Amino acid sequence: MLTKKQRYAFMANQPHTSIVNAALEQERDFTLLAKVYAYRKANNKVRKLARELGDLKRQFHNTQVAKHSSLKNLAATNAYQHVAPCVIYDQWPGPSLMADHIQQGLNVWNDPWKEQAMLTHANCE
Repeated sequence: MLTKKQRYAFMANQPHTSIVNAALEQERDFTLLAKVYAYRKANNKVRKLARELGDLKRQFHNTQVAKHSSLKNLAATNAYQHVAPCVIYDQWPGPSLMADHIQQGLNVWNDPWKEQAMLTHANCE
């Protein structure tokens, strides 16, 4: 395995890249040249994916903060206490709900062990 200094020698877009390229061309070992270019391409891809992953982590964190804020707002307005009596005492808003949807919803609502969405219904890809 190469040391950090040795790996750095083959990185692209560095101050020394042009002299490394010249040395590789002078060597006339096209297999070695191809391996260096493959390393540079893989290294660039890793760096790009690391940036994207960092962006996704920030977006995920911000979304979690927004979700938590929304939950605090729901708690502050007693949203559950407003909705629960309508569900418990069958006070539906009109004929827009079908009987099977109502029954399915009530089965989940009345399940004492149901505290979160199933992964199959969580819309994960």
